[in-house]
Amino acid sequence: MTEREFTIHEKMRQLKKEVSAIKRHIRHIEAERTRGSPQPTTNQPTSQHSAYGTSPEWLERERTRLRARLDELRLQWKQLDQERIDAAMERMRRLGHISE
Repeated sequence: MTEREFTIHEKMRQLKKEVSAIKRHIRHIEAERTRGSPQPTTNQPTSQHSAYGTSPEWLERERTRLRARLDELRLQWKQLDQERIDAAMERMRRLGHISE
C-alpha cells in the first residue's frame, strides 16, 4: 500500500471510531426514552439534567442531532472510500497491473 492509502485507511478508522461512539450514545438515549425518567418530587432539581436523567424532549433533540451527524459521517465515509479506490487504482497502474 502507498502512503496515500495508509492515510486514507487511518482516516476511515477514525471515522469508524466516531460512528461507533455515536451509535452507543444513540442506543443509550433510546434505552433512556424507553425506560422513561421518574418525575422529580418537590424540592428536587427540575432542570433538563436533573438527578433523574434528562427530559424526553432533550433526549429526542439529542437523538435527532446524533442521527444527523451519522448522515454527515456516512457521506464522509463514501468520499474516503472513493479516494481509497482511486489510490489503489493509481498504485496498480504504477505497478503495471492495469493499463490506463
